[in-house]
Amino acid sequence: MAGRQILPINYIERRAGSSYYWIYGKDVSVEFLSLFLHNKNWSMDRLCRAYEITEAEVYAAWSFYYDHREEIDRHVEEEEEATRRVHVDPNQRAEWLKWLEDQEPSDSTSGETREF
Repeated sequence: MAGRQILPINYIERRAGSSYYWIYGKDVSVEFLSLFLHNKNWSMDRLCRAYEITEAEVYAAWSFYYDHREEIDRHVEEEEEATRRVHVDPNQRAEWLKWLEDQEPSDSTSGETREF
């Protein structure tokens, strides 16, 4: 077919210093939107209203996700792991703090206290 032209849809950006992909000009990442791909509790309308994005932007993000699925899934997994490391069960936290306290060398002669 002569004269055919491919028209890019420019809704996705990668910002300087970031490994994530974003809806252009918005603070909504493709990684985040990928979590809603098969979530029946979030309709397209609800998603668009909640995050002030258009249907075209959501579909562009999902399309981009499928083209870069391995990389984006890896980003999501890394974020989930980082979240698990930060959010510790309060009982585990108390045990960990007690253990840390027990490990701290005491220096009763100096009268100094140590702060972290």
